[in-house]
Amino acid sequence: MKLLSLKCPHCGANVELSENSAQVRCQYCGAVMTADDEVSRVRFDNANSAGYEFEMGRIRARREAESTLPQAAAQPAYPAQTADPKPARKRHTFWWVMGWIFIFPIPVTVLCVRSKKLRLPLKILIIIAAWALYLFIAANAS
Repeated sequence: MKLLSLKCPHCGANVELSENSAQVRCQYCGAVMTADDEVSRVRFDNANSAGYEFEMGRIRARREAESTLPQAAAQPAYPAQTADPKPARKRHTFWWVMGWIFIFPIPVTVLCVRSKKLRLPLKILIIIAAWALYLFIAANAS
C-alpha cells in the first residue's frame, strides 16, 4: 500500500492518503478532501467485441460511401492490388545475344531506332556504318 503525503488546503496540516481511498479527512480541521490521482482507469469488459463492431462499422461506412458515388468518380479508399496496367516487357536475352554475335547490325539498328536522345541524321549514320562494317567483314571472310 502506497501512502501519499499531502497538505490540507484549509489549515495546511500534513494529511496522509492511502492509495486505495478516494477521500480523506483532515485530522485537525475536519475538512473532507477528494483525491484525484489524475490517472483515468478504464476497464473494458467486452473489448474484443467492441473492436470488432468498430471495424465492421468502418467497413460498412466505406462501402456505403462508395456505393453512393457515381461510378466514374468512385475511388476505393484502399486500392485493390491489381496487375500493373502496363505489363513488364519480356526480355528476349537469348535473341539479343545471338544478334550481337552473328548479325550485330540488327541490334544496333533496333537500339538506334528506339533511342530518343539521338537525332535522325546521327541514327542514320550509325546504322549505315554498322551495316557497312558487317558487309565488309562478311565479304573478306570468304
